[in-house]
Amino acid sequence: SNIFKHPRLRADLSLYCFGEEHLPFYRVALAGVFIWSLGIPLGWFLVLKRNRLYLHAPMVRSRFGFLFVGYETAFYWWEVWTTLRKVLVELPIVIPGIEMNVIYCLLLIISVLSLSLQAHCEPFDNRAFKVCDKLEYHSLWSFFFTLIAIPLLASLDPNDRVQRIGGFLLLYSVATIHVTFLLRCALWFFRPQLRKCWKRAQTPAGVRCCRWSCCVKRPKYTEEERVFLFR
Repeated sequence: SNIFKHPRLRADLSLYCFGEEHLPFYRVALAGVFIWSLGIPLGWFLVLKRNRLYLHAPMVRSRFGFLFVGYETAFYWWEVWTTLRKVLVELPIVIPGIEMNVIYCLLLIISVLSLSLQAHCEPFDNRAFKVCDKLEYHSLWSFFFTLIAIPLLASLDPNDRVQRIGGFLLLYSVATIHVTFLLRCALWFFRPQLRKCWKRAQTPAGVRCCRWSCCVKRPKYTEEERVFLFR
């Protein structure tokens, strides 16, 4: 809050921001933010780099597999970059004193850098026709277009009919990108179940599908045979 032209704490309006009483706590909190936000990814990177030659060992996979399984061997460290990218996205927002224009510029730089690295490296393994790389690329484009759309929507005049229509079309485009991403994720997540349902729907009546062979016909019994066999 801003009272009497001096910033004060919202929790306690008797304290000035960055004053003698507030500054020590601010420094400790800022140090904690950097230690927890940057120290954890750095620790992960050091552990993975130390065991980079033994990533396929059962003990290493059981302990640290959640950090590198799903990525190509050369990009075992990519989860560290993903975590660091989340920190870099949140950090300009939570640090006080940074103007909104600077925050947008920093976020755009992070977005462009992430898109460039993803397009150049393609770190995920090639399962299911590189679906993980495609979904990651789609999500990064969604983030980029959202950052572009926010200042454009904020600069539009709601009283101008043309600008209002343009804002609606821009908002519709961004929403379409996000909804398309969610639909692609849902499609690939439920793809095995959908294929199984489609296979069952295409199976004629009286035919049973097994796992490895195509289809095996069910034996048909008369009423006397059923009584004799299943009594």
